[in-house]
Order: sequence, then C-alpha cells, then structure tokens
Amino acid sequence: PLTNPTCESFIELNKKTPFQYAIDESLYNIDYKQFVKQRLISTIIVKPSIYGSYYDFFDLVQYAQNNNIQLILSSSLEKEIGNMAIIHLASYLDSKKEHGINIFSFYDDVQINNIYKKHDNIVHVDNLIGLGV
Repeated sequence: PLTNPTCESFIELNKKTPFQYAIDESLYNIDYKQFVKQRLISTIIVKPSIYGSYYDFFDLVQYAQNNNIQLILSSSLEKEIGNMAIIHLASYLDSKKEHGINIFSFYDDVQINNIYKKHDNIVHVDNLIGLGV
C-alpha cells in the first residue's frame, strides 16, 4: 500500500512491474478519476457503508463499468443488517470477483448462519425477502 498515492507514483510502479493495481481507502481522499483516465488502475475497492449514499455508490458503479474498472466491495465491520445490505450491493454488481464482506472473522455472535457460513465463498440471495435478516 502507498501512504499517499499519486498518479506519478502509480506511473512509476507501472514502469517497474507488470502488476495490475487498485485503489481502496485512498478513493475517499484523491481524484480517483485521474487514475482511471490515465489507465493506472484496474480495480477500485470500496467500503459501501462509508463511501456515501446509494446514489453515490451507483454512480461509482456506472463510472467503473463505463471505464472497464472492476469494483470489489469490502466490509467496514458492519453487523448483520449492514452486512446484508452490502451483500445485496455485491449481488447487483453481478461480478465473479470475490468481495471482502464475510464478517465471521470479526464477530463470534453473527446471526446470519442461514445465509452463509464462516468458510463459504458464495452467498445465495435468490430467495431472500428484503435484507434477509
């Protein structure tokens, strides 16, 4: 991770390594669109619960899709209701990428065992009503 990512630092990284790069929490402090315009990143990792409103999130989704950028969702250690809201947002993305939204590693008293279990890689939301909590 870079402490203060800049387009210039990503340009240097791209010159020296063949890897694809992502931005995460720095998304909130920088003009991420400059990174996208210069094709310096391939992925944005976002914590929906601290990113902003649903409108902001869906605007980011549209922008990412229009620019061929992958979105990966990450947890902010929400409990059951917040976690299920993020799971629904992840399902909206219809992505084959693995999101970082399994909260079982952080809490012992999670009450959503009927939705997914600690070591599951897939959450099925097909038959849920509302948030499913």
